[in-house]
This record gives sequence, C-alpha cells and structure tokens, in this order.
Amino acid sequence: DPVQLGGVLNVIFLANAEVHPNYEEGRDWQATVALAEIRSDLAGADLERAGIRVLNELGHEFYGGHPSKITRLRSADRAIDGRAGMEFRADVYYSAEGLPSRYDRVVVWLVRGDDGRLVAAISSIPDDAPAQLTELAASAMNSLTLA
Repeated sequence: DPVQLGGVLNVIFLANAEVHPNYEEGRDWQATVALAEIRSDLAGADLERAGIRVLNELGHEFYGGHPSKITRLRSADRAIDGRAGMEFRADVYYSAEGLPSRYDRVVVWLVRGDDGRLVAAISSIPDDAPAQLTELAASAMNSLTLA
C-alpha cells in the first residue's frame, strides 16, 4: 500500500528488508527501496533543488525519529528513458541505542515525466547490511523505467 507523507512527497511505495530485527523492543531496522511522487509545487523546481529537498526530507522522516545528519552529498545528471533526471548520493548518519548500524548509504534518482511530474526512486541501505541486500537494492533501482 502507498504511504501518504507530508513534506515534499505526495505518496511513496516502500519495499523493506530487515537488517536488525527487534533492535529496540518492537522495532526493526531495515534496508529500503522506494518509488515516490514528488509534491506538485516542486514539479517546476530545477532537479538539483528538488533532489536536495527530497534528501533532506528523507533525513528527517525515515530514520525512526532518530536525529540524522546528511554527509558526502553529491549529484550528477542521470537521464532515465531519455527524460531529464539526476542522481543524488549521500550518507545519512544516525544513532540509536542498541542499533549497530551507524549510517545509511542513500541513492535518489529524480526524473521528470512527460507530464512534468517528478518521480523519485530511492535506496537507503544501512552500512552493515549484508552485501546481498546492497546488490538487490541496486538491481531494483536499475529496473526503473518510465512508460
């Protein structure tokens, strides 16, 4: 089911894989890949500005309410199916009692559809996730196509 979020994301579809089950009573820590539609008021924004806003939103909303810090942000042009797009990469650091993970490696691909809407493909993988999860996330990201 799609998740409705405030902020810059209208709706997001998530696929998660456990990395640390029950790290805190009743809470799991997961690797995530997602597909999201960006709020329409950002659709007119340039891709770089929109991508940075998406990364900041993820940093505030995705890490179990734990304070986070975005580091090593870098971006590059990345067309998808002939449409204008950008790739953003960053490390998002956090700290939670009982959680061995220290940061997630985050990748956001932002692309503008023919109708002007912005779509984001997102991967957020903890630094200590098994290599297989990193490979599966990369495979999922690489499967992105726009019809």
